[in-house]
Amino acid sequence: MTTNEQIEIVFNLLKKHLREKKISYRELAARTQMSEANIKRIFSVKSCDLQRLMELCEASELNFFDFMTTAAHSQVSSYTLSAEAEEFFCRTFECFIFFRDISTSDHVENAIRKSKLPKDEQARFLKKLVELGLLLKTSTSYQLAHSGYLEISASSRLRTVTASSTSASWRS
Repeated sequence: MTTNEQIEIVFNLLKKHLREKKISYRELAARTQMSEANIKRIFSVKSCDLQRLMELCEASELNFFDFMTTAAHSQVSSYTLSAEAEEFFCRTFECFIFFRDISTSDHVENAIRKSKLPKDEQARFLKKLVELGLLLKTSTSYQLAHSGYLEISASSRLRTVTASSTSASWRS
């Protein structure tokens, strides 16, 4: 997704929120101590600095971080783990970390190369990720079977495992 597409999403969501809350540009201007003309200009050119965007969110009764999360998820696909994959990851959390490194890397092969796991463990994890339908194996490489964000439900056992792990585990 291009930068311009992302900016478009942010301002369209902010406008949608203003409409839902019935906050006019005039009211938003008063809340931010800006002129209505300036508010209209920001929305028409879809441009302002980060500080101003945060002020607009606050004046619109939006938590900035929640708003950015919503914007990030609004045009990006997501997928969930199968029960089998979730159970395996709960038992073998190191594989979950390996999978997250792969799925957030620019290229699967780069993440595999950069992994600090022993080669035999990498091979075992890669085989299992293919079995679970999370990776596809071609004749020469691996590809992600899904794109977008991994959604983990609030009731998932994997959240418990993740919460109990140390932050050092995520970085290793």
